[in-house]
Amino acid sequence: FKNILDTNLIGLFRLLKTIFSFSNKPKLIINITSLNGFLSLPNFGLYCASKFAMEGLGLALRYELAPSTKVVNVTPGALFMKSARKLPHKPAREKFPLINWIMPLTSPEDVSVVIEELINASSVPPRVLIGRDAHIINLMQRILPFSVFDRIVFYIWRKK
Repeated sequence: FKNILDTNLIGLFRLLKTIFSFSNKPKLIINITSLNGFLSLPNFGLYCASKFAMEGLGLALRYELAPSTKVVNVTPGALFMKSARKLPHKPAREKFPLINWIMPLTSPEDVSVVIEELINASSVPPRVLIGRDAHIINLMQRILPFSVFDRIVFYIWRKK
């Protein structure tokens, strides 16, 4: 857990502390978080905790550093990676292949396009979701009662 926090949260904090020690302060901070910064799933609790913390830090900095520095949390959904890590469980995408059609993986190129747009934007929102899965899950969390959302997660998780 300490290694995850050192990488995702403490590393971010140290980088920001160093950047703000220079006389030229940044005009924009793009904080790359994750879908797991607002969705916690089984076997991902430690990673999700670090990403939830990054989301919170980004939002706090948005207000603390305004108006001279703009801060945006960029929240990609599940990314397509050529060398994916082996998971300790069967992923939902293998259990329910329909998920791949409804919520395809986000490419690193999709993320880079959004980042370029943010760099050139005159204003930025607090959070930018990237990928259909990030948008769908965010919407589901906002409109579904907790009991319904929980049942969906438990069903997917328990399915062999």
